[in-house]
Amino acid sequence: EIERLATKKRGGREVRLEFARPVSTGLVDDLKKQFRAHDRIEVAINPKLVAGVRVVIDSERELDNSMARKLKNMFQKRI
Repeated sequence: EIERLATKKRGGREVRLEFARPVSTGLVDDLKKQFRAHDRIEVAINPKLVAGVRVVIDSERELDNSMARKLKNMFQKRI
């Protein structure tokens, strides 16, 4: 909680990068360059994604480019 408040005070955001499996350090570093210098970036492995990446910013905004989301959307459209 203290880190989150300190990040906000500096004008940064809480960013969580979730990958389905471990990825190269180079890829993570390239993604980190897309965010602000004061952003606090957490990298996590989430096997439930099946494949792909999910980005959550400040626990509110989400970019879900995972295979799990694509499969869920595909099957919901059939019902």
